[in-house]
Amino acid sequence: YLTLLLTSAFFLGHLENTLAAELYSGNSEKYLAYFARNQTIYPNYTKDNCHLDSRENPEISPQLLSICTIPAKANQPTLFFVGNSHADHLRALAAKLAQQKGYGIDGISQSSCQFPYAEKKKKKCDRTQLHQYERVLKTAKKGDVVIIANRYEIKNWDVPEKNLSWVGIPQVMGTLNQFAELLQKKGVATVLMMPLPEFSHNTKECLAEWFRPEFSLKQICGEEKSTLLKLRKPVYEKLDKSLSPVIHKYDPFNLLCPDEICTHFTRDNPPLFIDSHHLTNYGAEFLYDNFLQFLKQHSILK
Repeated sequence: YLTLLLTSAFFLGHLENTLAAELYSGNSEKYLAYFARNQTIYPNYTKDNCHLDSRENPEISPQLLSICTIPAKANQPTLFFVGNSHADHLRALAAKLAQQKGYGIDGISQSSCQFPYAEKKKKKCDRTQLHQYERVLKTAKKGDVVIIANRYEIKNWDVPEKNLSWVGIPQVMGTLNQFAELLQKKGVATVLMMPLPEFSHNTKECLAEWFRPEFSLKQICGEEKSTLLKLRKPVYEKLDKSLSPVIHKYDPFNLLCPDEICTHFTRDNPPLFIDSHHLTNYGAEFLYDNFLQFLKQHSILK
């Protein structure tokens, strides 16, 4: 009896370390590299270094700036990326623009803290994002571009007590418009990222596993494009009506969801999203050609 128990224990332990690990990994192992978003092609220009914690309110020190900026090559503009985690998840796009085109990059973002500051419950965001506002306004020079990227609280738009979206606060929209108009007087363009698709499930929930077969995913992980567009419509329309005409609106929705059914993946399968709304590094770089074309079509960059 004791021998049987020991044998069973050994077998279960071995199973846990080998077979079970393989069974639970399903096909997700090949995607793990896509979910690691801490690195870019520039060693210091990373989420770990340049995406600030919402619970802190640090000064933007010269040391932080030196780490989180990529100097422009001769006669090239600097692109400033400001906002919350939706600015941070564009870090790989910014790095590629620097590498391929020689643009300067300035990229300090803050978790859960919109730019310009809006959430009344997160008072600690105030000083850092206000500092960003003043610093960018002072630093940006003619020919530079400021890219503002925030997550929009689109799912609670019709629930006032839950809706923290800065889009619904007239004072904040006024501040945003004033910021862009002051920049325009300096010859600096402002680009606002429009709402991305927001899914009901995280990417990892949409990977086949032994306990989650491929056929079951089609029902929960393919979402109607029309539904996702309807979900963001009130926010999109509010932005469309409220934004100053000097602000350029970049909307990558159709690029990220080209078909009638939207998924977390491209047609050739790499994941665009880490979770329900943040881009992978691959997803950020996926925007590269389209974003560059947008900047040139609108004469923002030559």
